[in-house]
Amino acid sequence: MRYLNSMICRQTVASRHGAHCPELPCFPGCSGGFFALLRHPSGYTDFEAQGFRASAGRPAADETRSAGAIRPRQAKRLSSGGISVAGTDYYALNLNSQSLFRVYDTAIPRVRRYLQAEMDFVKRRLNGSERVLEVGAGYGRILRELAPSAHSLVGVDISEDSVRFGREFLKSCANVRLEVMDGHHLDFRDEFDAVLCLQNGLSAMKGEASRIVSGCLKAARPGGRAFFSTYSGKFWEHRLAWFEEQAEKGLLGEIDRERTRDGVIVCKDGFRARTFTEEDLIALGQSSGYGYQVQEVDESSLFLVITKS
Repeated sequence: MRYLNSMICRQTVASRHGAHCPELPCFPGCSGGFFALLRHPSGYTDFEAQGFRASAGRPAADETRSAGAIRPRQAKRLSSGGISVAGTDYYALNLNSQSLFRVYDTAIPRVRRYLQAEMDFVKRRLNGSERVLEVGAGYGRILRELAPSAHSLVGVDISEDSVRFGREFLKSCANVRLEVMDGHHLDFRDEFDAVLCLQNGLSAMKGEASRIVSGCLKAARPGGRAFFSTYSGKFWEHRLAWFEEQAEKGLLGEIDRERTRDGVIVCKDGFRARTFTEEDLIALGQSSGYGYQVQEVDESSLFLVITKS
């Protein structure tokens, strides 16, 4: 068994998170709190909190939630997704849930502002009655932020490890559910008021972006909206600094300076991350057959918002 020494401070956040999340552990990004990840000498970084220890064991069966909460469905097993390296899924092999957690535990203020600005853009467009789906949800960082602003939320992700971790991370949020599912093969139809694929998810999941867009729109109900975001070109220097920070933490390979340019970041371990231009998003919006808008947010993101008529 691998162990992680951890320290958690707790805060009562009823006023901030409402009845759905009456009390939450304080992770990076929570006002007034901290979560210290201390690496074991072996190099592993398992998560231990509230008496829970993440391990290589199988996840517990889905818990039956209280009345009014969303019910689990049978999730499709994964066949693709993530950033591909030589035919494999880079994230599934290299970024387990704890490592992914550390990606967002950034010391760069401009990156923290970008992360919050994307969530705020969506939050301002929710009124509390919506059913929300997030594709590529990871361990539920965005879902937890949006939980007080929506009626119910479902997150799907390729990584069983991230979903297992996320179910603990989100267990105080009774209106949120996480499932293991391939973002290219969503098992939903006409169900959600808002479908999210944020923080360059169209690139991170690879494959045909138009197929991901089509699946998200299939999951949206008539009148619902799908939100997709990528990086603004104006954010390049900050984005590069963030990836350098991740490389220094050992979460990514060393940045390949000779090949990293024009919005594409390449690491010497084979990692490659691109972005979508405004023209790319316009083309995706046009090909959807629905009304759409492309908007820059915070000079860090470009959003494509499609309304399913």
